[in-house]
Amino acid sequence: MQGSYCWDKTCVDTAGAPELLQDPIPVEGGSSIQVSFNDHQKPTDMNVTVIHNDTQTKCSTPLTTPHEPGIYYYEIMSYWQGEDEKNNGVSFYAFSIKVME
Repeated sequence: MQGSYCWDKTCVDTAGAPELLQDPIPVEGGSSIQVSFNDHQKPTDMNVTVIHNDTQTKCSTPLTTPHEPGIYYYEIMSYWQGEDEKNNGVSFYAFSIKVME
């Protein structure tokens, strides 16, 4: 789900991942997570944070689901930089998973 973003001097602000997401995707622990973008232009940089039990942890790629059962919220900050090294845009995306027992 797309959340807050800024693009071409236009900004939209939304709530964070736990507030935006209601129905986590059921998954098995240790599964790989693939992030893709429908837009033809891929982000030049991405930061991923996972929230579990009110604790935020930065993630490295490739992403793998945790083994401990529970609900996890993922926040992805994506950045698009132009050839002139100026920021063309930034967008926040979120999804949640439920690691099954």
